[in-house]
Amino acid sequence: MKFEKCIGCINFLSPPFSPFHPFSTLFPPSFHPCFPLIVEYDLIVKPDINTRGHTQWFYFSVSNTKKGVPIKFNLINMYKGDSLYNRGMRPLMYSQYDSSILGKKETGEKVGWRRCGTDVCYYQNHIKRKGGHYYTASFTITFPHDQDTVYLAYCYPYTYSDLQVYLKELEDDPKRRNRFRRRTMCQTLAGNNCDLLTVTSFACDPESLRARKGVVISARVHPGETNASYMMKGVIDYLTGPSLDAKILRDNFGKQTS
Repeated sequence: MKFEKCIGCINFLSPPFSPFHPFSTLFPPSFHPCFPLIVEYDLIVKPDINTRGHTQWFYFSVSNTKKGVPIKFNLINMYKGDSLYNRGMRPLMYSQYDSSILGKKETGEKVGWRRCGTDVCYYQNHIKRKGGHYYTASFTITFPHDQDTVYLAYCYPYTYSDLQVYLKELEDDPKRRNRFRRRTMCQTLAGNNCDLLTVTSFACDPESLRARKGVVISARVHPGETNASYMMKGVIDYLTGPSLDAKILRDNFGKQTS
């Protein structure tokens, strides 16, 4: 089995391995004593960029999969003291096979991101850090196909490209584009533009516009908080929409989102 690092990167304590292929490693994965076909990996998540160790989000791929073999993943350096994984949430999976034409022939439709995993839990482990201990996010995945490439993520991905496409659609909308202004607030460390949207009613005199109270809304403070991007999209859709409540808000406030 082969792993690739992606957004919210994963470092593997146990190198790429599959019980069905030859391997060479000093750190082989462990096997469950009662269920010898359950392979178990301990994984280390890279911290968010420009932080001193914030780890909570992951997005990585697994290729050369074997159908029907349970694989247990333990992300052993989680930072937060609790997680929605203890309240019913499950990881997400994207199969290249299921999303392809071959997958559509089998199921009648292309399948994208979907919830997956069994035995999902989150708990404090024995690894110490400054101020306490790390936590483990653990789940078991049984891959649906042989020789597939599968992506696993904490939440539904929302990429920078997704954002740019969405903002372009807003600008191309003949009605919504008159309800906001877009400008570049700054650039990220990667050189990407960080957009600032001002949503208000612009059809008024400059004095009234300057006198309006401002409301600042921000999201995606940490790079892996993709769920916040979806929430912000809903906020922008509402504020730039045709409802009477949205118009009242635009007439009385100037809202800036980033």
